[in-house]
Amino acid sequence: MKRLLAVVAIVLGIVGCNDSDSDVALANPPAQEQPTQPAVRLQIVIIGDGRGRVSTGPGGQSCEQSCDIERPASSTTTLGANAADRSRFAGWGGACQGSHACSISGTGTQTVTARFEPTPPPGSWLAGDGHVHDDHSSDGSFLRQLFDDTGPGTTATDDQIGFGVSQQLDWMVLTDHRTYDQHWDPTWDSDQVLLIAGEEANGSPHCTVFGAIDTAVQGDEPENDPGFRTIQQSIWDVRAQGALWNQAHPDRRSYDRETDTPTAKNYASQIGQSLAEIWNKGENPESEIDYAENRWNRGWRFGVVGASDNHDRLLWSISGPGKPTTWVYAADRTERGLLSAMASGRTVVSADRDAPFPNIEADAQGDGVFEGIVGSELLTQPNQDIELRISARNARGNRVLVYQSPGRDDGPGNPINPVLEFEPGEDESTRTITVKAPATGHRWWYVMVRGPSALPSGLEAPTDLPDQLRAVTSPIFVSVTGDYAEPAPEVAIPADRAQPDGAHRLFGANTGFAGFADLASSDFATHYVAEAHTETATRIVYRRRDAANEFSAVTVLSESAVNARFPRIAVSGLDVWVVWQEDSDTQRPRRPRIRLKHSGDGGLSWETTRTLSNGAGRAMHPAIALMPDGAPVVVWQDNVRAEGGGLGAFDIFAFIVGRDAQPITLSGATKQTRAANPLDTRSARYPASLFPAVAVSKNATIAVAWHDNRYDQEPLWTGQVGRGEGTDPDDWEILVATRTAQADNWSALVNASNDASRADWHADLAFTDNGELIVAWDAKRNDDSSGRDLYIRSARSDDQGAHFSAVVDVTAESEPGMARRPAFGHRANGALTLSWSDSRSADWRWRIFAADVTDDGFATPVPVTGPGNATFQRLAAGELVFTSDRALQRVQRDNRFGVFSVSLH
Repeated sequence: MKRLLAVVAIVLGIVGCNDSDSDVALANPPAQEQPTQPAVRLQIVIIGDGRGRVSTGPGGQSCEQSCDIERPASSTTTLGANAADRSRFAGWGGACQGSHACSISGTGTQTVTARFEPTPPPGSWLAGDGHVHDDHSSDGSFLRQLFDDTGPGTTATDDQIGFGVSQQLDWMVLTDHRTYDQHWDPTWDSDQVLLIAGEEANGSPHCTVFGAIDTAVQGDEPENDPGFRTIQQSIWDVRAQGALWNQAHPDRRSYDRETDTPTAKNYASQIGQSLAEIWNKGENPESEIDYAENRWNRGWRFGVVGASDNHDRLLWSISGPGKPTTWVYAADRTERGLLSAMASGRTVVSADRDAPFPNIEADAQGDGVFEGIVGSELLTQPNQDIELRISARNARGNRVLVYQSPGRDDGPGNPINPVLEFEPGEDESTRTITVKAPATGHRWWYVMVRGPSALPSGLEAPTDLPDQLRAVTSPIFVSVTGDYAEPAPEVAIPADRAQPDGAHRLFGANTGFAGFADLASSDFATHYVAEAHTETATRIVYRRRDAANEFSAVTVLSESAVNARFPRIAVSGLDVWVVWQEDSDTQRPRRPRIRLKHSGDGGLSWETTRTLSNGAGRAMHPAIALMPDGAPVVVWQDNVRAEGGGLGAFDIFAFIVGRDAQPITLSGATKQTRAANPLDTRSARYPASLFPAVAVSKNATIAVAWHDNRYDQEPLWTGQVGRGEGTDPDDWEILVATRTAQADNWSALVNASNDASRADWHADLAFTDNGELIVAWDAKRNDDSSGRDLYIRSARSDDQGAHFSAVVDVTAESEPGMARRPAFGHRANGALTLSWSDSRSADWRWRIFAADVTDDGFATPVPVTGPGNATFQRLAAGELVFTSDRALQRVQRDNRFGVFSVSLH
């Protein structure tokens, strides 16, 4: 009876339809008819830099922005003020005074102002290093560098992690050169330091990525490129993952200190970066700080980070991980908590964990509340007094300096004195000064500590040892224009030229990120899932659209979990299945598990969440499809070792719910693994099987595809003793395993790509109506780590995956631009269609392209999305969902990426 009622409810469209993923002010109640009591107007004006709500009591009228309220002339109206998160109510003005509830009476129009101001964010300072190498970098350790990448490795992944633990670091990012393979090494593991995914991406300039899900590929520079097109596209791709882009050692290729200008390659014109490396131990931090000041003066708003940039354990004593230390003021010690704080610029860099630690806070309202901290952007009135509170810990014997824009100089040879300088006479010292906001435009302040050091602050730093850089903070930024600053690049990014596409936003609150969406459709409803970010958590959210085209409210499926990611969904009738990966609250060690949730009434209610993996390894990137009888088939990657415990190579696991007794390993049968020998860290062999996709045919044949580097001579490494590959990617191939309806076992593996000259990644697959199996993936030549474009390739099988045809190109390798992450789905007319994200647009943006599957190949690809960047798409029943930045109000410090949908007829 429950399922029957659910069908009736969905078909009649009587489920709720409020769009709760956006902020909506409370609606006014129906006016009561009072002919003898004329209404008078009460004007509510909300001011200040915080957020809040003014209301007339429970069930009454409410305003989150300035508004007018109609009230009976003969009655008294009581107003209350409620501050939003991270804000405080600072008091009434006009017809109300003070800060308590206010009563309004009288017959004339009256005005009340309510001021809400921001409060300092909660958190604690966490020490770490965002730029550390191991021998997964081609030039990892000295012997590798000395012998042109052909020497043995001496510095393993767990060596660097272990040293970070010895330095009491709270977090660390291993950023190997143009590779993500270090994360598939079983030694990328710690129960003490929080490991954040990372990479040193791009060939020129070098940039580090924090929190990405895969390698950031830099394509080839097309003709007439001003020099940074491919960099900008990489930034957009990284940000669509909720990850951060950091400009590494900018003095090397992005900035010329002698002229105080960016280099001719225009690398400094990139926008959307969250951080800049102002203290790289292998460079000159003085020049790197100059770069940051130059960009801040042109409207960039990013925080600062340091970098040991350590490649070899032999240098641990002078530039090991944590030397320098980047301190992050984070609300929680999770990956998302740290990334959110770094995106807000809440950072301080010091020479090491015990070196001087400065801080700067700002009271811009004159009320004694220091609401501004490092990285804050504050809006003030012109020429307004601002009180700065500067503190320094462990700074005795050093000089503390406060610099104001334009910085330490106004061009080469024009030094500017700091606005404050003092020498602390004790271990912890605090000063306050009053400064003024500018009459127009923007201004910033930051703190630097200088003093004696046994060694220069960087390999190329000035050698005046009594006057070395000891610490530096991110600035506090102030604007008086009524809006925040935006970058003014030397070379502008082309204007968005796309036409509107009629897309509807499905997920993405006004202050948060949503992405990695999926959808599934039945006769009763269309169901959507996505990953949504708060400041400290990532959660799995769900909503549905019923037969009456009404949308439900957004529901959190992952409940109290704070590290849930990468959802996938499947539906048959009223049975809805959602799968995702979910890590522990601390993420120390990283041990995500695979979670599965079921609804038997079309998403109206949900059963208890099940766990499919055992939690002994890192179970990641699940996918799901349904058998003809409705049984879910779930696949994922996991590096749990089958025998002996511990972590090993990543393999693909499959589990048919209700049929298999336990998950079955698909990829391990012919895989050879070994630990490293003591003479060469790069001799370890752990081939990785990654990013699985699954499809089921009408006759219940299951096919699973993934990318796999077991055929590479040194999987996960770029060369061994006597052989160097630079940073070329491995020979990744697309492997397929199948299982027929009656079988209990899976087939032998079949290589669908079979091309050692390419790195083949990110497969998806589907069965056509006539039972043909078709696989598609993205690929690039593996003889160059950067400067090679990705393109889409495909192969087919007419014998259910036993053999595959010759590979065909869906997009041309020679055509400028990149194509990534293909996905199969169906248009509204039932046509099987392949979609992917593509950067070939004249305005540089990533757009979703699509090509229908034909009997002998693919139709001509066409763009199917409009303004903004569009990535991570999924298609079902004529509806395409994708992640986009089209709703952003700023090009920086705005991560409100959302999930949108558009129809494909």
